[in-house]
This record gives sequence, structure tokens and C-alpha cells, in this order.
Amino acid sequence: MILILWAGLWLSLAFFLFTSAILVHNYLHFKSLETSEIEISEDKPMVSVLIPSRNEGQTLPKLLESLEKQDYSEIEILVLDDGSEDNTKQVADQFARNSSFEMRVISGEQRPEGWLGKNWACHQLSQAARGSLLLFLDADTWLDASAVKRMVAMIQKYELNVLTVWPHQCMPTRLEKTVIGTVYSTVALYLPTLYSYKAPRWIPTSTLKRKTKPLFASACGQCLLFDREAYQRTGGHASVKGEVVEDVMLARRAVASGEVMRMFRGNDTLFCRMYQNRQDLFNGFRKNFYAGFGGRLFPFVLSWILHLIVFIFPPILFIYLLMGGLNETSIGMLKEVSLIATLIPLLQRYWVDRLYQWPKSTGAYYLAGVLWFNVLAVVILFDLFFNRNIQWKGREIKA
Repeated sequence: MILILWAGLWLSLAFFLFTSAILVHNYLHFKSLETSEIEISEDKPMVSVLIPSRNEGQTLPKLLESLEKQDYSEIEILVLDDGSEDNTKQVADQFARNSSFEMRVISGEQRPEGWLGKNWACHQLSQAARGSLLLFLDADTWLDASAVKRMVAMIQKYELNVLTVWPHQCMPTRLEKTVIGTVYSTVALYLPTLYSYKAPRWIPTSTLKRKTKPLFASACGQCLLFDREAYQRTGGHASVKGEVVEDVMLARRAVASGEVMRMFRGNDTLFCRMYQNRQDLFNGFRKNFYAGFGGRLFPFVLSWILHLIVFIFPPILFIYLLMGGLNETSIGMLKEVSLIATLIPLLQRYWVDRLYQWPKSTGAYYLAGVLWFNVLAVVILFDLFFNRNIQWKGREIKA
């Protein structure tokens, strides 16, 4: 019994050591979009800002207002109304009439068999765009006035074909801090973001480096900037037409095909509030969570079990021992080590909060976030077992 308890604690400590190393790496290399010395070539590339919109009448105005304030002149704005059941099209049309940039509102065509809604909308937008740079933005984002200029500058400075920005997440409620904070912390703790741009030095050969880089590739579909030619070489959204996490799959395809990509933080440049209510938050992650594992059951269940052991087991064991559980003479340092394994993720989340410039209280919800996603995992397993479809924006998505 004691050996099993020690095995669980050592697994937790090894996991936290590994993720702490990744966090340090990201502190050094996961950069914000740079603010100083923004330099762009005299021949400014045209940026097509592409916004797929379905039932976004409440969120779209904030994005369009922020685009009107951009200090980069070569912009066209395209909004695609994807069969909205609210006033999305009316809002977009009103802005188009008064915009200082060229702005067009497109009515989406009927979605073909095999396509998901957002992917089909993005594909149509890419077909209508005229710019040499394609900037896909979600309708629930908004930008600092220098954002587009900074992104173009980073494309040129680092000679990139693909750029993605993880927005600063605005989380006014405890539930958002619990759930969104947990999701974003996984990027900082599990993904060495530099390696999709530069393969790790410790990989011995150039062939292995090329094969390894796509494993580290990810993207945030809330802000994804493509060189048009790279987008076409990659196959664009047509190549991921049925993927729920199309942003990640596009990034992996791009890096695997030799395109140069880098990830940035949008701390003071790009902002987002992902979900406006509890139901949307739950259903949004309900459709994405399992898809993030490539729709594979074994790694999904394995990850679920691992997180139960490394995050939930230590505090439960510590409380049990604190209340007098087990024979005092047999537990040795179990109580102290279980306390350490309970505190380390709290300290990690404190540094994640600093990295993303979140309120310091956000990390305090880490354990509640892990529990929330474990409950969600059970719901998803029932979805799969009973073949239940998920409703998202009035459309069914197969579990």
C-alpha cells in the first residue's frame, strides 16, 4: 500500500519537474508581439482581415471598431455571415458603409457535405480575399491599434510564412478563470512553443529535426496569419475541412510541409473573451476537448488518468494523512511530500499568471479547473458511448 502511494507521488513530482522545465523555456522564448522599433518594408503587403461570423451580433462590433483604429493602412476587411439567426449581417453592413478601409460583407454559401461550418466559412473568405497576407480573426477578439502592424513586422523580421497569436484572455467570472485559465496554462506548461519555429538543438540530425518540428506545432484559430502562397501550398482550410480543431491541424500541416511558423503571446495587443455564458463555455469545450486528442480514445483516457494521479491524488492524500489516516510510524515523509506535490502546481500557475499578465488570483483556481475537465471527460465518454451529437450555434457536431 505504502509503495503504491509513493509511486503516485513520485509520478506527480516527475511530471511537475518536466512541466516546470517547459515553463522556464517558454518564459525565455514564448514572446509577446514586440512593441519597440516596429519596422516594415516600404512595399507594405496587403492584409486581408477575414472574419467568419455566425450569430456574432453582440461581439462583432468590438472587433470592427478596433480594426477601424489600426495604424496600418493596407488593410481590407471581409466578414462572412454564415447563416446567422441574429443581426450579425446588419451589424457588419452598417460598419461596411462607414469604414475607412475597404470592407465587404459576404453571405455564406450552403455548406457542402463533409465540411464543418467555420472551416467552410474560412475557405470562402480566403477565396474572396485580395491580400498577400491572410489574417483569420474570430469575431470575439479585438485588437490594439498597432496589432496588425506588429504582426506584419514579425512576419518580415523572422521571415515567417505562418504566425499565430494567443490572445490575452479576458476572464471576468470565476468560472472563466477556472476553465480558460486551465486551458491556457497547458500551452505554457506542456508545449515548448519555440520548437515549431526552431527544432530542438538536442535532436541530432537535420532529417529528424524536420520530422520533429510538426509534433510541437500548434495554433490559435482566434488569430492566424498566413502568407497567401503558404496557405495555398498547405492546402488551406480545404485540407482540414472536417477537423474540429482545424487551427492545430493547419499548423501541423504547414510545418510538416516546410513552412516557417512562430507563435506569439498577445498580452497587450490582441484580446478575447471566448464565451459569454456557462452553456456556451461548456459546449465549446465539449466539442473541442476530445478532438484535441485526434479523436483517439486511448490517449484521451490515459491523459484523464494521469491528471487524476498528478493533480488530484496528492491533495487528497495530504488531507487524509493530516486527519490521522494510516499508521504514523509507517508513512515516513509521505505527508511532507504530498504537501510539496500539492503546492508545486499552485506555484507553477502563479508563474503562468505572470507570463500571461493575468490577475494573481487566477492560478488559485487550478484544482477546480482540473476537476471541471475531469467531469467534462466523463460527459464526453458518455457522448461517445451513446453516440450523442453536440449542439453548437444551432448546428449538430458529431461526438
